[in-house]
Amino acid sequence: MAAPAPGVHPPPLIVGASGRVGSALLRMSPSATAVMRGQSLATFLDAGSAGTEPAAVERRPILVATTNDALEQVVAGCPAAHRADLVFLQNGMLLHLLERHGLQGSTQALLYFSAGGDGSVVDSRRTIVTGRWAGALSEVLQAGGVACRPVERSEFLALMVEKLLWASIYWLLSAGLGGLPVGRVAQQHGEAAEELAAELLPLAQAYVLRSGAGMGLPPGSLDQVAALTAPAVCRSMAEYSLAIPTAVPSRAMALAEFEWRNGWFLGQAVTPRHAAWLRRSLAAPTSIVLPLSGNQYSDGLTQHLLLNASVGAPAVHLRCVADLGSGVINFPTASACTRAGIPLYDPSTSATAVPGSLACSATVDATDCHAVPLPLANGTQASSCGCDISYAQGRKRYTLVAVNDTLQLDGPPAQPPFTAAMAAVESATDKGSYCTYLDGTCGLDFEPASLPSQLAAAGVIEPAVGFCANPLNPQGSLVVLGSLTPDDLPLQSTPLQSGEGQISAQRANWVNLTAFSIGSGEDVEVTPALALLDTGTPTLQLPAAIVDAYVQAVTAAVNASSNLTLQSADPLIFTSVNGNPEDFAPALINLVLILQDDATGEHGLAQR
Repeated sequence: MAAPAPGVHPPPLIVGASGRVGSALLRMSPSATAVMRGQSLATFLDAGSAGTEPAAVERRPILVATTNDALEQVVAGCPAAHRADLVFLQNGMLLHLLERHGLQGSTQALLYFSAGGDGSVVDSRRTIVTGRWAGALSEVLQAGGVACRPVERSEFLALMVEKLLWASIYWLLSAGLGGLPVGRVAQQHGEAAEELAAELLPLAQAYVLRSGAGMGLPPGSLDQVAALTAPAVCRSMAEYSLAIPTAVPSRAMALAEFEWRNGWFLGQAVTPRHAAWLRRSLAAPTSIVLPLSGNQYSDGLTQHLLLNASVGAPAVHLRCVADLGSGVINFPTASACTRAGIPLYDPSTSATAVPGSLACSATVDATDCHAVPLPLANGTQASSCGCDISYAQGRKRYTLVAVNDTLQLDGPPAQPPFTAAMAAVESATDKGSYCTYLDGTCGLDFEPASLPSQLAAAGVIEPAVGFCANPLNPQGSLVVLGSLTPDDLPLQSTPLQSGEGQISAQRANWVNLTAFSIGSGEDVEVTPALALLDTGTPTLQLPAAIVDAYVQAVTAAVNASSNLTLQSADPLIFTSVNGNPEDFAPALINLVLILQDDATGEHGLAQR
C-alpha cells in the first residue's frame, strides 16, 4: 500500500479531539473532522461492502489522541477496512496491542510536545513518526509549529525503547525523591537512572527484537535496537531532561498509564531496583514542614506569619502570608503596588505562565471575568476578574488576573516547583494597606485552589494542614502541609477542622473549644464549640457565649474604675478620663481559651 505523495493528504479524522493533544491537533488542522467522546468512528468512514479490498475505500489518516485505556475500544469501533489508517500517538509499549490486532505496520508517533488546556503547545523538537501516514501527521504538526521528522521503522523502534525507558524511569525517580524536577534528577541521580536502565533495557530489547522479527523487516533493520546500551540510553534521557529542567512528571498520569509503562516491564520480569523504586514512589504522599517568618508594623507587633516562595520563570522571590482563612494563592504586581528596587511578579513576562481561571469560593466572589489584552510570554492572553474577597473586617474589591504558573516553596528545605493556579493582583481598593509589605497570600484552608489542596491534588502531600505559631518568637513558627504523626512533630496540639455551616461561611480552619476563663476566674465548661482561626487578619472568631461573658467582665471593670468612661457597649468602646494609658490596665483582662487536645480529646492548650 503506497503512501500518498507529499501535499496531497486528505484531512484527518481526530479521535479524542476534546483532550489536550486532540484539541491542539484540531487547531493545527482546521479542516480535520473531530470525533468526540461517545461518537461512533464508523459513522465518519466508508465501511465498504463485504469483501471490499482496503484499497477500494476512501483513505484518510485517523489520528488517535485518546488515553491508552481507550485504544481497544477505538480499534474495535473502526471498520476493518480502515484500521490500517489508524495513527497511534500514545506513550508506552503498544506493540502487544498492535500485534493482537495485526496492526504492527500502523503509523506510530513519539510526541515530544506539551499541550495546554487552550490548545497551545510547547515543542521540544524531538517528535518522530513512522508508517503510511507519517507525511500527513508531519504536515499537520508542522502547520502548528511542532517539528516532526518521519523515520524508518527500524529507527523508530530504537527511539521508542528510549522514550519508554524515560517515561518509566524519570517519573519513578522524581516521585520517589519528593517530586524532584527532571533536570535535577539528571544532574544528581544519574547513577540511579543508569541502574534502572540496566535492569529494564534488556527486557524491552528482547521483546522488540522478537516483535520486529514478525514485522517482515529487511535484514539488519533491528540492529539499532540491539545496539542500545544503558549508558548511551541514560545520556539521551539526561539530555532530554536537561532541555526541560523544571518539568515534574505527573505521578497521576504515570499511574493511569501504568499498564503501558512500568506495569509492562513487571509483566516481563520483576527486577530488584525497579521494584524498590516502585515501592518508594507508590508510598503515601509525604508531609512538608516549612518555617515561617514574621513581618511587623511600626508598633513592633507581628501582624502576619510568612512563607518564602519563588514564582514564575525567571523566578521572582517573594513572600506570602500563611493564611488559614483563605482559599486562594495570589501575589501583587507592579500595576497594583510600586516600590523602587523591589521586584514583583509579572505574569506577562513569565515564560511558564499560562491562562488560568478563578474558582469562586466562600472567600472569593469572582465577577465580571473577561479576556483582557494581557499577552503572556507564550502568546496567549489571560483573563481578568473583578473580585470581592472576604476578610474579618468585611469584603474588599480587587482586580485579579488568573494564571497557572510555577510556584516553589523556598523553605528551608527548598521544595520541588509545581504548577499552581494563582492570581496576580492588578489593582486593590485598599492600596495603602495592601501594598504595605508587598506580600502575597498563600491560602491554607480547604478550598480547591488553596495551597494544600493543590499540593494534595498533585499527589505531593495528604490533604491536611498544621500551623504552629510561637508568640514569643515568631521566627520559630512553622506550617505543616500534609499529615504528621505525633512522633514526627513532638508538640502538644489541637485539631484544625472544617467549619462549614458555622457562624462564618468560610470553609476555613477552626479549633474546638472546651472551656474558658476570664481574669483570675475559674474555668467555665462549654459545649464543644468551634472558633474560627484566621491567620491572615489575624483574628479568632469566638462563639457568642464567650464574647458576651468577656464583654460583661470588661464592662464591669470599666464601670468600677473612676478613670474610665464607657462610650458604647456594642461595639465595646471606653476611654480614659485623664488620657493616661496606664488607666486602661484594670480593663485589660486576660481571656484564657482551653482547646481540645489532639491526642486525648480532653482539655488541652490554654491560650491567652
